[in-house]
Amino acid sequence: MLRAHTLKLKILGPDHMSVAATLNSLSKLYYFQGKYEQAEPLARQFVRICERNLGTEHPDVGCGIHNLATLYHVNQRYEQAEEQYKRALAICRKTLGNEHASTLRLLKSYATLLKTLHREQEAEHLDACAQGTITGSWKVITIKTDEALHED
Repeated sequence: MLRAHTLKLKILGPDHMSVAATLNSLSKLYYFQGKYEQAEPLARQFVRICERNLGTEHPDVGCGIHNLATLYHVNQRYEQAEEQYKRALAICRKTLGNEHASTLRLLKSYATLLKTLHREQEAEHLDACAQGTITGSWKVITIKTDEALHED
């Protein structure tokens, strides 16, 4: 994967979305290997490339910022993590909506951070928002019936 990234970088240049994709994949690989310090600069670069190519409010930018927040979170850099969770949440809510799976995952991740910080009330609120969306809400439906059914 590193070789593919190097080739894409050389051929396509540093701002190409294909380069961003390999950066994201490498960052994810390092994350799963527990190599958070190696994953973080790649995640930041992914976000920068996406912002340049797609704009600051694109869903891919929100996803990349969520990944960056997760890296800060696991490294116990809680203030930075919260800042990035909030930023990602604003983007995802605006571009994807509150019911999108990415937005729901983000809510749960942010709630986990808040629990770590002993801010249970805020965490419970985010969890409730995510759960309420997942399970849906009851709505009253008006059904027109045939008058013949109501005859005595």
